[in-house]
Amino acid sequence: DQPEEDPHTQNSSSKHERENRCTQLDAIASWIAHTLTDTITTSPTQTQKIPYHKTDDIVHSLLNLSKHAHLLRDPHVILTCIQRGNTAKLIDQGTASNAADAAKGPILIRMLCCTCRELHS
Repeated sequence: DQPEEDPHTQNSSSKHERENRCTQLDAIASWIAHTLTDTITTSPTQTQKIPYHKTDDIVHSLLNLSKHAHLLRDPHVILTCIQRGNTAKLIDQGTASNAADAAKGPILIRMLCCTCRELHS
């Protein structure tokens, strides 16, 4: 007989796991934003040239990798990242360019849309 798990501990563990997934997804969105805006300035005409559609390829790849699919399978995690509106960060936790920061929100929204299409098709 195994002891029954305390629901409060289980809920806390679930919150912690969701928080970890959100942190990881936020880092991925920052990396995508930095990569897609590497040569773009912050002018409005330049940010319109960001190839947001390339985000879909990364979403497809993550969903097809069993090790990483869990990051996108819960739309609430993506929504949490969107709601937080954290600035785009670099690997060393430094702040990314203004263009990358401006692109991160739309990238997360694109990730959410693409994920929902994939999971419900």
